[in-house]
Amino acid sequence: MIEDLLTEEKTVKLGFGVTYNNNLQNNYRLYNLDQAISRFGIRYGATSNTEVYSRITGACSETRIGRTEETTSTNTCRWRSLVAGVNHRFSPENDTPALLGFIETALIENVGSSNTEELVHGKTWHAGLTAYRSFDPLVLSLTAGYSYTAPRKINGFGLLGKIDTGDTAYLEPSLSFAVNDQVSIFGGFRLNYRNKNNINHDSVSLCARYTDNDKYYFDDDCLSLLSNNIPTTRTDLLLGLSFAPTAKLILHSNVRVDISGDTGSSVGIDMTYQL
Repeated sequence: MIEDLLTEEKTVKLGFGVTYNNNLQNNYRLYNLDQAISRFGIRYGATSNTEVYSRITGACSETRIGRTEETTSTNTCRWRSLVAGVNHRFSPENDTPALLGFIETALIENVGSSNTEELVHGKTWHAGLTAYRSFDPLVLSLTAGYSYTAPRKINGFGLLGKIDTGDTAYLEPSLSFAVNDQVSIFGGFRLNYRNKNNINHDSVSLCARYTDNDKYYFDDDCLSLLSNNIPTTRTDLLLGLSFAPTAKLILHSNVRVDISGDTGSSVGIDMTYQL
C-alpha cells in the first residue's frame, strides 16, 4: 500500500516479520534447506519526506545433505544482522512519477560459518531508487537497487585472509491493484546480477570437517563460497497481498519463486503497527 511507503512525520511504526525459505538441489549431492528468518524493526518519520529505521534479524535452519555413503543433517539458530537506514522522498507524484530513495548498512553482521560467530561492522551497504505512478486503482512501480559487500575475514571456515562475496544489482518492476480501501494485491519480478566471489583459496579440501570417528564431510556454507566463482544472473517472480484491518495495522504476505536460478522459494508475512 502506498500509504505505508513512508512513516508520517513524528510517528513511530513497529514491524515484525517471518519468512520461510526452502531450497532443494540435486547436483553431485542432494541438498535440502529449510530456513526460518525472523526480523523486528522500528521506523520513525523524521520529516514529511524522510524516515529513519532499524531492524534486527535472526535465523534458524536445517540443512540435509545426501551422498552415496551417508547423509548429514545440521541445525543452527543464530542472529544475523543489525541494520540501520534512511528512506527519503525526492519528489511527490504530480506531473511526473513519485521518486523515493533508500540507503542502509549492516551495523553489525554475523558472517561466520554454521558453527562459529564472526562479526563484521559496516561491511554491507544497500541503496536504491523507486519510482511509482498511480492510475487508480492501479500503481506501477520500478525499483533499481545495488548491494555492496566489502571484503571481510571469514575465519570460521579456516580460510586465511579475506573474501569478497560479490556485489549485487537488481531491477524490479511491479504492479499493484487496490481491491478496496483495505486490500491490495501485488505482482512483479526481479532481475538479479551478482558478481563472483573472490577468495585467496580454491581448494575444496579446505571445507573438509572431521567427526569424532574420523569420518569427514564438507561444510556446505564453505563449499558455496568457493563454488560461486563466476558472475551469476537470476530472475524471481514476486507475488503479494496487503490487508489493513485497522487504520494503524497493516499485514503483508508475499511469495518469491525462481523463474531461473536455483535459490528455491520463500513465503513470508510482515506486520506493521503505528503507535
